[in-house]
Amino acid sequence: WSPHEAIDTSKPHGRFAFQTLASVAELERANIRTRTRDGLHRAFRAGKYMGVVPYGYLANKDARLEVVPEEAEVVRKIFGHIVKGASLYSVAKDLNERHIPPPGKRYGSGKQRGQNRWAPTTVRNIVHQRAYSGVHEVTLGGSERVERPVPAIIDPLLQKQAKAALAEGKRRTYQREGNRKYLLSGLVRCAICGYGCSGHASTAKGKRRSYYTCITNFRTRVPQGGPHGAPYIRAEWLEENIWNDVRRF
Repeated sequence: WSPHEAIDTSKPHGRFAFQTLASVAELERANIRTRTRDGLHRAFRAGKYMGVVPYGYLANKDARLEVVPEEAEVVRKIFGHIVKGASLYSVAKDLNERHIPPPGKRYGSGKQRGQNRWAPTTVRNIVHQRAYSGVHEVTLGGSERVERPVPAIIDPLLQKQAKAALAEGKRRTYQREGNRKYLLSGLVRCAICGYGCSGHASTAKGKRRSYYTCITNFRTRVPQGGPHGAPYIRAEWLEENIWNDVRRF
């Protein structure tokens, strides 16, 4: 049979023919997917690169990543500012004010394109990009990851320090509101969406109460998504329970 022949699926032989052709097509599709995936894995492990190239690099004619000196210098300055305690917003603002071209998308050795301004999220993504410390990680086929060495732009220790500085800065951002210090801000996570919880105070009938709640309840803090009805948990109750657990431990 061929796909152009009429198949009468109202009869047993016709249904058998149809199911056989469908099974053969499904098998061939799976084989093509497997061969394509294996070929990509071999290429990546051999150091070749396909797809969007990280900022600070370009792919040469052999499809291997090379450092772009002027962009690499920008990357080093970003890491240096973050380690010294600068915020993502302040770094992005400084780069925009100095009219440094922001990263976009680059394929191969072409020009960066597709982004007009530096954003805090762009700076954060650069800090977390492993390629800058010499190991480029590519995700293939969902959760499958391939790692390969690339020319390093910064020292791995500097990247570790920058990540730690960002984590500490995030905690400080949500740790204090008014005169109260929320010790669990950034450490407690929402069971619904996984975002961190921050401190929040409210005043009713002359009494001031402190709570922890998911940061998605504050649209100004989360650029994507919105509130999903996360509860407000009394801060004193939560902190006392955590401290009791620590004492028992």
